[in-house]
Amino acid sequence: MTIPTDIQLGLLERKVGSIVTQRVRDNCNKRYKGLHVIGKHKQISCFGWPPIEPKFWFSGMENEDQYLHLLIDPNNGEIIEENFGIENEGSNMPLLYGIPFYALSIIGITFLPFYIYDQLSPSRCIARKKRNTLYDLRELLGTENHNEIKELAKSVEVYSDSAEELSNRLCKPIKIIETGTTEHFLKADNLDFLKVRTIFLGGNAITKYSYYNTLERNDYQYWNPNLGCRTTNSHITHMHMGIPIKID
Repeated sequence: MTIPTDIQLGLLERKVGSIVTQRVRDNCNKRYKGLHVIGKHKQISCFGWPPIEPKFWFSGMENEDQYLHLLIDPNNGEIIEENFGIENEGSNMPLLYGIPFYALSIIGITFLPFYIYDQLSPSRCIARKKRNTLYDLRELLGTENHNEIKELAKSVEVYSDSAEELSNRLCKPIKIIETGTTEHFLKADNLDFLKVRTIFLGGNAITKYSYYNTLERNDYQYWNPNLGCRTTNSHITHMHMGIPIKID
């Protein structure tokens, strides 16, 4: 499950502070139509989809419009480098298998010269190695973010009581946390996400918790490289709701 952008930026803020995070947010808003992963090792890395229609691609040729990686300075939030075309791992099929694979297909034979060029050209090999390194980094940061969320979520208790009922039952004062909107309820499509949003607001528990599946389906589109076009898919939306509180 893709982590919502606001949560990923919240995780980043814990590492680099609010000023740098705001600059990262501004840079991402200008360059992406959708974000996939934001994380930090030595530098800050942002992976997502630029507002450009992807081109048809095939194994051995990079699609320069498909994926954007921003490398950002964690000290000031400024962009160090931009990289495109890293949605999937590069073609690592060795020539021993790749040449027969393309040569024995009527369609594949057309792309055989490009495949051979991609495998033998020193510049293409360097580009493919860099792309694979970025692919591995994207997967690693995504895993680290999920693990951090799970760890943070462990500290947040969830109750179905009202704030008043809970205060009486625990014999402790309870403060309802402002959500920054006109609603007292926080919402998320994952309970751990709901808990982490509570932490980011300064809470340590959730009350009036409820969970349900929406009956409607949300259609979304993604680029299918096997078909060379956009494909529509859908999923049922899950909704977790609760009021963030701080138990003293």
